[in-house]
Amino acid sequence: MGVAPAPNPAPLEEAAPIRESSLLGRRLNAVLLLALALLVAGLIAFKSSYFNQVAITTMIFVILAASLNLITGSAGLLSLGHAAFFGVGAYTAALLSTKFGWPFWLTLPASGAAAALVGAVVAVPTMRLTSIYFAVATLGIVSKYAGGGFAAPPARRSPAAADATITPRGET
Repeated sequence: MGVAPAPNPAPLEEAAPIRESSLLGRRLNAVLLLALALLVAGLIAFKSSYFNQVAITTMIFVILAASLNLITGSAGLLSLGHAAFFGVGAYTAALLSTKFGWPFWLTLPASGAAAALVGAVVAVPTMRLTSIYFAVATLGIVSKYAGGGFAAPPARRSPAAADATITPRGET
């Protein structure tokens, strides 16, 4: 009573080699770089403080979105304290430029270093956490140390509201 050997499976077909970068991708990158260069040239030529401010604010939020995409998209983690690190850098830059008179080119790396330092301090205890535990830990750390948390201010009642009486509908 021998067992019959299994038939040999059909050989796998060889797939076509995958190209590392396509011509369409290269053209798209070239078009995007050209559009960015034209946008910068237009902003320089316009010399409108409003358009420059809108462009700067847009680029700041593009950087914030790209960094959030890195942690949520690539790392797969949900950081509920992500904006706090952004705020630490912004607050450091504002303090250094207004209170201490530092020029922009010195406040830029200093504010990045301050945000990185706070991020490293938060990363040490949360490094091994995953999924919801990481999200709760970042939320807890930020709410503890970044201004008292997310509690609503106490409700204030006006004297007129304290004297008001509520009556059911139809009664006077």
